[in-house]
Amino acid sequence: MAESEDPSLRIVLERLETTCREISRCVISSCPGPHAIVLVLQLGRYTEEEQKTVALIKAVFGKPAMKHMVILFTRKEELEGQSLSDFIADADVNLKSIVQECGNRCCAFSNSSQTSEAEKEGQVQELVELIEKMVQCNKGAYFSDAIYKDTEERLKQREEILRKIYIDQLSEEIKLVKEDEHKSEAEKEEKIKLLKIKCDEKIKNIREEAEKNIFADVLNRILKMISKIWHFFW
Repeated sequence: MAESEDPSLRIVLERLETTCREISRCVISSCPGPHAIVLVLQLGRYTEEEQKTVALIKAVFGKPAMKHMVILFTRKEELEGQSLSDFIADADVNLKSIVQECGNRCCAFSNSSQTSEAEKEGQVQELVELIEKMVQCNKGAYFSDAIYKDTEERLKQREEILRKIYIDQLSEEIKLVKEDEHKSEAEKEEKIKLLKIKCDEKIKNIREEAEKNIFADVLNRILKMISKIWHFFW
């Protein structure tokens, strides 16, 4: 995104790029797609910033993502005895709309230090049950769209490339060890054993390495996608 001399616009662009980086990390780490997306909101006014974030999610992933979304409200203690459903019923039309788009899947957590451990466990259990019910309704399917499918394909390709590099490197190193006339057979066997352990460790972490390799590509794709629509949100 091009830099601007307007300080307020520059801040917006920097914030947008930060958001894109977070979206990119989420896409990569949740491939081939998430079963659940948890949208965290504070109880109270549904802020303009939060509305823009939700609009951005829908713009990037499409409305089908809402079928996999659960809303988690924080600061439950501020309900002060009022039920969550009553709070939503009295909320503004924008908040009601997003709750309806999420199939009315929502719950609230208390952030208060006065919240007992039993209540905290109950809150977590309520969220888990809400997610499990949603997954059942979606017949166990995870959310996926073009960017997820493309990213997963890139990850698999990169994994195969890295695996071949590591195996070829191991073969070459083993060959050099065997040709070393200054080492005994026992020393060679020990060296080869260590090389294989090192290679196995690399292959074990191959997914993480592949994710690092394609992060820039995913980020650039999301930035390019959002650069065409960002002015609608900020």
